[in-house]
Amino acid sequence: MFLVHICDEDLTVKVPASLASAGGTGSGQGLHRASIEHLLTVNAAEATMKLSADDIVLNRGKYIDVNVSIEEDVPVWGIFNEASYDPEVLELIGTDTGTMFNAGQYSLQNNLSASTYKYMAVNEGLKTVSSKGRFITLHFRVKSGAANQDTAVSFKRIEASGRNTPLTFAMGDALQLSVDTTAPIIEGIRNGAVYYGDTAVTIIDDHLDQVTVNGKKVSLTDGRFVLRPSAEMQTVVATDLAGNSTTFKVKVEDGGNIDTGAHSQIPLWAGIFLGSLLISAAVYFYRRRRRS
Repeated sequence: MFLVHICDEDLTVKVPASLASAGGTGSGQGLHRASIEHLLTVNAAEATMKLSADDIVLNRGKYIDVNVSIEEDVPVWGIFNEASYDPEVLELIGTDTGTMFNAGQYSLQNNLSASTYKYMAVNEGLKTVSSKGRFITLHFRVKSGAANQDTAVSFKRIEASGRNTPLTFAMGDALQLSVDTTAPIIEGIRNGAVYYGDTAVTIIDDHLDQVTVNGKKVSLTDGRFVLRPSAEMQTVVATDLAGNSTTFKVKVEDGGNIDTGAHSQIPLWAGIFLGSLLISAAVYFYRRRRRS
């Protein structure tokens, strides 16, 4: 194997000895950069390289594995790729080589802190391998100071070659990610309150994952659900895709609702009765005052 620097001084590329020019030295000077660039020139479309991840809504400090893969089966000799991301939001902490090439056939950029990360793989001799599968996995971590925002991992450049001819591996869509550190908002109830009769609850969150009542998932309609009267305390937990959660505990008893403005409510009939009593008392004292 010879070593030659190509495209960037930070990327050390491993080149099969069978491709080196006669008279080349151990430093790889016998292999002209133009030869590699010719082999990796893009000409025609054969496949699409894609980005994917299991989680796309993330919290600070969370790890995410971004897979670079190809679904089409195309004979390929070498692939060069540049992936771009926002270093203010994401930190690249490592990589795992994929299933297309052997680990020793990969050349990886030494600097993990750059906003554009370069990597490539070249097969031995001019033998080709199937392009179908995972090319590489990029391991990221969301920075601790990252703000709530949308971000992305995308391709900046893709070049590929077959045995004797260049190939085109089109760039798939950018992988859209969201940093979310805000817990869901629960409206319609207050933590520790007592309610009477069916009570509507509204959940507000852009990345809501699930809502549970006493550990059981509930379905929402337009972001709302109804708490029914129950003999036991009811614990409502709203959780978003980033793992943020809000928990309220309330008591819902039988009867109509009237909000007292405090952390409890009284039955509707009791409120009406008390209101009538107060009005009667006011009229009584008013009449006595006029007679006197």
